Amino acid sequence: MTLEGKARALAGISLLGIVVTFAFFAPIEQPAAYHDFADGNRHFGIPNFANVASNLAYLIPGLMGLYLVHGAFMEKQKFLDPREALPFYLVFLGSVALAFGSGYYHLIPNNETLVADRLTMTVGFMGVLSFVIAERISVKWGLRLLPALLTVGLFSVIYWIYTELQSAGDLRLYGLVQFLPLIAVPAMLLAFPARYSGVKYIWLALGSYAAAKLFEQLDGAIWELTQHLLSGHTLKHLVSGLGIYFLLLYVRKRQVLPG
Repeated sequence: MTLEGKARALAGISLLGIVVTFAFFAPIEQPAAYHDFADGNRHFGIPNFANVASNLAYLIPGLMGLYLVHGAFMEKQKFLDPREALPFYLVFLGSVALAFGSGYYHLIPNNETLVADRLTMTVGFMGVLSFVIAERISVKWGLRLLPALLTVGLFSVIYWIYTELQSAGDLRLYGLVQFLPLIAVPAMLLAFPARYSGVKYIWLALGSYAAAKLFEQLDGAIWELTQHLLSGHTLKHLVSGLGIYFLLLYVRKRQVLPG
């Protein structure tokens, strides 16, 4: 199959996944217990201290990434096409914003503050999806799709909170925004040729995010296992922040491949 054929197939499968989700799955409400985290301890006057403070794991690599990408862009390094820097700006800007959005949510956990967490998170998701499309399929399409990807990501959160306020919450679109990249990005890494070295760092970032989602589900179990030293949700922040750092390493260490 040609590269164009592979791209069309990937787009078709993604569209099919969206259609199937809305055609065959009922609306998914936000679970009432979602905001009940295992570690609610207050320290230094800050409620849920560990879940708030652990958002530094997003802030630090996010700021480092912005500095790195800006320097590489200005010095015309690391990018075959300078426009490829834009999605990376959004990845690391999204990480910085997430540190504050998630910190705010964990300070006062409820559906309304969760909007700030999820809005900032989608910026990073869409930035990752855009840069992989740009590098593996087409710079032109990676950048052309970026505004649409951002719009869909942000709308998915707005749609969710609107439906919650109507007493019939629906997380289906947000779920697609969060999990489709976990399928699409590995598919593109495997199906399309690389233009840069260092792809292992992208795989490590994906693995970090998958591990973070697992730790999120094991919040209380990890809290008990560590005898109330560390909760699964705090560990989720630390490990997913490590994923951002792996993307920073990808930009820093990669080289243009010959051919």
